[in-house]
Amino acid sequence: MCGIFGTTLKKDFSSSADAIKHRGPDDDGKFRDVNISLYQARLSIIDLSENGHQPMFNDSSNLSIIFNGEIYNFKDIKKDLVNLGYSFKSNSDTEVLLKGFEEYGSEIFSKLRGMWATVLYDVKKGELTLSRDQFGIKPLYYAISGKEIVFASEVKALLPQLNKLTPNTSAYFLYYNFGYFPGDLTSFKEIKKVLPGEIINFNLRSGEIKRSFAKIKNENNRTLITDENEASQLINKSLLESVEKHYISDVPVGLLLSGGNDSSFLAALSKEAGQNPTCFSVSIEGSGDKGYAKKVARHLNLPFVEEKISIENFRNQYDLLWDIIDQPTGDVSFIPTSLIFSTIKNRSKVVLSGEGGDELFGGYQRHKNFAGFDQMKFESFFPESLFSLKSENYMKFANPVLSRARNFLSSFETLGNEYLYTARVADLPIKQKETLLYMQNYYENHPYKNLIQPNLFFDLFMYLPYNLMYKGDMSSMAYGIESRVPFLDKEFFNTCNSVSPDIRFSTSALSKKIMKESMKKYLPKELIYRKKSGFGIDIRKYAKEKVLSDLDEAITYHQKYSEELGLKDSNICDLVKKDKAQLLLDKYPRFVFSLITNYKVVSKYWKS
Repeated sequence: MCGIFGTTLKKDFSSSADAIKHRGPDDDGKFRDVNISLYQARLSIIDLSENGHQPMFNDSSNLSIIFNGEIYNFKDIKKDLVNLGYSFKSNSDTEVLLKGFEEYGSEIFSKLRGMWATVLYDVKKGELTLSRDQFGIKPLYYAISGKEIVFASEVKALLPQLNKLTPNTSAYFLYYNFGYFPGDLTSFKEIKKVLPGEIINFNLRSGEIKRSFAKIKNENNRTLITDENEASQLINKSLLESVEKHYISDVPVGLLLSGGNDSSFLAALSKEAGQNPTCFSVSIEGSGDKGYAKKVARHLNLPFVEEKISIENFRNQYDLLWDIIDQPTGDVSFIPTSLIFSTIKNRSKVVLSGEGGDELFGGYQRHKNFAGFDQMKFESFFPESLFSLKSENYMKFANPVLSRARNFLSSFETLGNEYLYTARVADLPIKQKETLLYMQNYYENHPYKNLIQPNLFFDLFMYLPYNLMYKGDMSSMAYGIESRVPFLDKEFFNTCNSVSPDIRFSTSALSKKIMKESMKKYLPKELIYRKKSGFGIDIRKYAKEKVLSDLDEAITYHQKYSEELGLKDSNICDLVKKDKAQLLLDKYPRFVFSLITNYKVVSKYWKS
């Protein structure tokens, strides 16, 4: 795992390099010619020798690469390339990707099985190719102006290169709803994300941009599996294979264990694969997972390290968070997540993590509510009548005091409404119509929309890459640790999609039924069949004084720049006031955290 940076600007880039050095403390490399400067900070995981140094060049020195990630099928691709006459100087996956691109061009990205954010520079063509894995596990940001481009693993590395930085006013209503900026949007208008699976070809001579997407699935026809036993065995076999590949490493690999189904399944399959990872866990008082992580580790006879959340270490980590993030977030679990990685530092360079299980198997309540929607046309989820409501009826629809049952029976008749109701950071009417229209357009233009049941779409292809993966990457890389996610393997994804939705999803109280059936081979029922709990934490309990103090400053800032931050003329502007601070914290703690992180990030980087 690494940090990458590049620019066509003729500026000194030492500040940008310093901003991502924590991502790769083992080695770094620079390259500069008349067209571009490239930098990579390396966290050595595969081929620890100098042969893995980057930027890396092909034999003709006309193609170079900087790469962040891991390719788990690189040995298979390498074998094919050797048969085609290629020779290799290293045992790294980076060289395989470099020479794979030399042979196949952008088609190589559809052959990869792994996580990546990479940039290749073709000297002869004067062309850059930027690519990111299909699930958005690894981040890549960029800013383009005419024939100039700057790109990096983190937003903070771009900032020293930019002469202008502007809050992304028109996108803020999405942030206030979701607690993150979806799609290619960021908090700054000039900076965009490379989308999951996106391939951007940028011509340095003309400034021409071409975009395409790597495939997840190659074959179009499939026969759905309708037998539960067959499906359970297939899921077990496929995830085991993914877990085995995710242990490919020249350094020890640990495992994040919450005691929930997803991480417990990975722990069991790790043992099945002949691995003995140290399990790292964080204990939160009042969490439903309390004690289960230790029980799972004990049952599997795996080493176990637990970090207990206290008021002191929570407050310390709260203060450290502002040096970690460079985008605002409404996810309070960023704090315990980054805290556990601070514990892992110097103990393990690589860990497996369980993100993706809920998104693939329907682990959220909204998935069960809409489990039968896979046979319906998505257009019906966003009926035209919803957007032609008279204003008084629309406000009635948006009114947060309406009962849950009434909302569900009347206005919440669509997937978009249900998702927004259950996923937004606060039950506040913040441009609901515009948000639903954005969701509709997002779905209709998404390259992978036909590969997943609609009831899973927004969680798998919006919430997961732009919230969960951002949190996982920034929290782990802040401490020089690589986090791997075996559930987000394209072959496992295709296996899950080969199972009939009728048995993959359950409309009963039992969520993730088919996955739990697969787990019974390894774990006792009492560790599998129990009430689900999230990785939530009540910020009011652990840091109320700090939060109220920061909220006071955040409200002042948002009122001062209400127009730039998308609050002016919104129906919540009057709520974001100092005399409402305690009310906000009592009723909408996630929204409060969204305001605070937005204030901390924007005020740090945007000089008004």
